[in-house]
Amino acid sequence: MCSEAGRKSLGQLEFAVAPVHASRGIVAREAFRSCLKCREVLAQIPLSVLAQMISNTIFAISAEESRFTLNGALLILKETGLVMVATDGHRLAMVEKNIPLAGLTAVYRALLPKKAMSEILKTGQRRCNEAD
Repeated sequence: MCSEAGRKSLGQLEFAVAPVHASRGIVAREAFRSCLKCREVLAQIPLSVLAQMISNTIFAISAEESRFTLNGALLILKETGLVMVATDGHRLAMVEKNIPLAGLTAVYRALLPKKAMSEILKTGQRRCNEAD
């Protein structure tokens, strides 16, 4: 074992567990907020549409965490609408909604973590309950 595991030097975090050695870039706590840059809004998606797409695909996301997998869904934004796809290797779910997304000039893809999708569903349910 390396006794210097976890030492910081020149913006790098180095760690070693014999015989593997790795190095990752780090950012000082004070500079972290300045690294985050707000991007312009790509599109506005109605919460009801997004929540419906999530509820139709979230079942197919793997709950297995004992091995490294991406536990989320792929969201594709196009001018003509949205596509959400999820799989756990056995099940495949895909939902497509044809709603115009004004201002999109290209196709954008994002991986949505399962936890984030669950929180969006909770928010949608709360808003629905508040409206009643």
